[in-house]
Amino acid sequence: MLAEGNVAVINAYKEQGGVKKVVTACPHCFNTLKNEYVDFGAKLEVVHHTDFLLGLLAEKKLTPKKPVAGRVVYHDSCYLGR
Repeated sequence: MLAEGNVAVINAYKEQGGVKKVVTACPHCFNTLKNEYVDFGAKLEVVHHTDFLLGLLAEKKLTPKKPVAGRVVYHDSCYLGR
């Protein structure tokens, strides 16, 4: 019931031009919104924040100000790796 209510609200906002893209930071929310909410009638473009930031970098809309000195490790969770 919760998913159905969420989808109704999201689709209503989308029809009004208010929702264009959903950006998630949580891999479980990403999976649920992208793969499971479709079964409830959701018509969403769902993007994980890492892909969203990568896109902004590629489009030159985001420019890092300081270099990162050292190694960076990102935990690729099970849902994102699939």
